[in-house]
Amino acid sequence: MGPDPGEALRARIRTDLKQAMQDRRPAEVSLLRTLLAEIDNAQAPAAVPDNPYRPQQFGTGAAEVPRRRLSAEALRALLEREAAQRRDAAAALEAGGRAADAETLRREADAVMRYVGS
Repeated sequence: MGPDPGEALRARIRTDLKQAMQDRRPAEVSLLRTLLAEIDNAQAPAAVPDNPYRPQQFGTGAAEVPRRRLSAEALRALLEREAAQRRDAAAALEAGGRAADAETLRREADAVMRYVGS
């Protein structure tokens, strides 16, 4: 089994997050934390047991469950979706006369796209 692209991306974002925190760039810190949370959510194991009608026994066999591995394609789709959401929101803000806020979201979308293909 090869290297996990999800973990490689998380490591790169964590490194960039640390640098953004040191450089006191709060907007970038917020964006990178959001990206890490989105990746965490996508890697979360399914919460539904194999048989939903079987009662759960708590405390028996409780252990850390490994995260799901995301393919490079799944990560690309996740990042592209995040960027698209920001561009859509930017278009709505622009239409509402809030050009400065729209530009901020466009910059965020561009920043997200830096991670596509990494």
